[in-house]
Amino acid sequence: MAMLLVFGTMHYSAACSATEILSTDEQSDLLFMGEEEKLARDTYLPFYALYDSLTVLSNIASSEQMHMNAILRLLKKYKLPDRGGEN
Repeated sequence: MAMLLVFGTMHYSAACSATEILSTDEQSDLLFMGEEEKLARDTYLPFYALYDSLTVLSNIASSEQMHMNAILRLLKKYKLPDRGGEN
């Protein structure tokens, strides 16, 4: 579901001008997604440190970082705080 929200938000933001105003619900959803992606990345990194032979864990952490970067671009575009922290 998070993937649908991320890609849907990316598509939505590409279709809207920079002056588009987000609803309160959209702002909350975007902030939540940023926190969720960081949590996911921060969960997989320690597991990869423990089980470095499982490169899939590193791949997943990298994907989560890409999702974080996409959300961060939207947070900056709409001048919302990065509550999950940059990187």
